[in-house]
Amino acid sequence: MYQVERTVPVNEPCKSYLSRHDVWTGLVMKANNALPFVPQMQKCEVVENGDGWLVRDILLNGVPLRERVTFE
Repeated sequence: MYQVERTVPVNEPCKSYLSRHDVWTGLVMKANNALPFVPQMQKCEVVENGDGWLVRDILLNGVPLRERVTFE
């Protein structure tokens, strides 16, 4: 099992302002369909979801994977 996390600065000077709600909405949108955000991904299909999580089948660089995404 792999665990991946990343921190990205938001609202740097001279950039558009994003509210906390805007950022969260974008992250949930990416979790449900990462295809527009990850060029190496050929498939992203949510197969199960619950309160605060989802499971998706993806195809990344031709390799089929199943991911569980937890919203924190």
